[in-house]
Amino acid sequence: AIINAVSYPVQSGILFKKRSDEIFYIGVANALVRAVGGFALISWFGLLGACASVLLSATLNLVLTDRIAQRFFPVSYEFRRLAGIVLLGLLFYLGSLPFTHLPWPVAILVKSFLLIGYAATLLGSAIFDKEETAYVTAFLRRKLLPGGAKDA
Repeated sequence: AIINAVSYPVQSGILFKKRSDEIFYIGVANALVRAVGGFALISWFGLLGACASVLLSATLNLVLTDRIAQRFFPVSYEFRRLAGIVLLGLLFYLGSLPFTHLPWPVAILVKSFLLIGYAATLLGSAIFDKEETAYVTAFLRRKLLPGGAKDA
């Protein structure tokens, strides 16, 4: 899901040049790889193969989308920073796994704290520069605090 989410922003060149037909072709290639790869990987590795098939498909979608979009309108993406965000998200997801079998009200509370921790860790990390952190902090103050940023 994270890789698919990252695929959306890299569509910029395709959308800018109004070549959304390319998204269809990427989808067809992706469906073929998912079907053939899924059949093979599930036959060989069972559930693990199914998971690998989804990961392979999402990665192919990201790579094809980026390569095709770059032909139409080159955009320099900060993949190192994106990878940091994805890795941090993966770590927090793995940290949430022990709480999967809690009663749902407790799980919601615990996972809400994990989500807040994820956001705080992102803001406190080197992934965002000071200007970006200040923007997000001001936005959150405006949205979450009574009176907004008037007292900030």
